[in-house]
Amino acid sequence: MRELQITQSEYAPYWQTPCVSILKAARFGATYLNTTIRSTTPANEQERRDNAEWNSFDVLAGQVRNGIYLGCLPHTEMLSSLLGDYFPSLAQGQRGLVVSCNDYFELAGSGALKTIVSPNQWRDNGVEHHHMLMTDFTAGISPPLVVEALAKIKSYRDQGLPVYLHCKAGRARSGMLAVLAIIQENPAQFCCYAADGVFDVNATYDKAYASLVGARKQVTVGQDKADVAKAVLAQYFDPISQQFATPSYDAGDNTNPASHLQSAAFSKYLVQSSSYKSLMTYLSLDASASSKRTACILDFIQRLVHGDTTCLGQLEEIAQSKDGERQDGLFAFSNANPWRESFTRGLGFAPSGKQERHALCCNLRDTVHAWVEAQHPGCWAQSVAHVSRHSVKR
Repeated sequence: MRELQITQSEYAPYWQTPCVSILKAARFGATYLNTTIRSTTPANEQERRDNAEWNSFDVLAGQVRNGIYLGCLPHTEMLSSLLGDYFPSLAQGQRGLVVSCNDYFELAGSGALKTIVSPNQWRDNGVEHHHMLMTDFTAGISPPLVVEALAKIKSYRDQGLPVYLHCKAGRARSGMLAVLAIIQENPAQFCCYAADGVFDVNATYDKAYASLVGARKQVTVGQDKADVAKAVLAQYFDPISQQFATPSYDAGDNTNPASHLQSAAFSKYLVQSSSYKSLMTYLSLDASASSKRTACILDFIQRLVHGDTTCLGQLEEIAQSKDGERQDGLFAFSNANPWRESFTRGLGFAPSGKQERHALCCNLRDTVHAWVEAQHPGCWAQSVAHVSRHSVKR
């Protein structure tokens, strides 16, 4: 089976959270509201049939429980029915998988009238969450990260466990992933070959896409996203074994702690951790209140993933509640309390303040600490001692 070496650079978009303008949040809120009411207020019977289940979940493979499902971004009022109806494996102590093809501000629910189910809520209910970062109305996703998501889906489907794919409406971004997922699920059904036996990428995609649209009428994958899906098929699908390439990750040099932080394995671990998702969804809202504070934490993350081991000491100092008045480095994020915060929070564009930021930093510390100590026992204590000797009070 072909192997795909994923590099750290593929994760760069996860380290760059854009400021969410009021206009952008309002557009998301309005379109998400339209999504959630389509199935409850159809204009006529035909629309009810064609657009049914906008805020529910359609089986894509096998028409059986524990299959692959596609739907909209779930809000908390939908959580209990989703867990009960489509994740029956939870009752047997097994897990399920949710793949979100969303931007961070969408996962945070910026501008939405409903409370969005967070990655932590999935985890707390025994469902693993995988984030495939994509911005709405774009095809800005690296093909290797699509293959990574497919590998995660396959790991659950091989166990007969359910997988739920979503973006905002379950139409385009997650529709693109769903086309590839059903090819992966049943390659014998969808793989097409030319007369000379050569694998036909276009025909394979078209056949799977038609099947998907037949199961969920709302799906509309634009040409830009279709091109990404076809690139994934052309570059990373082996028509002989009828499987996608298996992702692999450089783990760094065992003799060099900084090398571990610079590795693709660490980046994958970090961006899929609950603490990091919580931090970045916070930042997507917090940017409206303090672009300076957001810039501080993003700069810190950039230094961390590029091997700056002094970042470990800063995380430890904040976790121990030291230097509560400092305004340098990571402390500028944790300690700041600008005057606009309460105002923007009241409008729903900024989360709570200083205590939550401190908790986010503590959780990030625990996540990074677990990785560093597993790879390099003792490195954490050395880094903390180094920073303590050289830190300057501000």
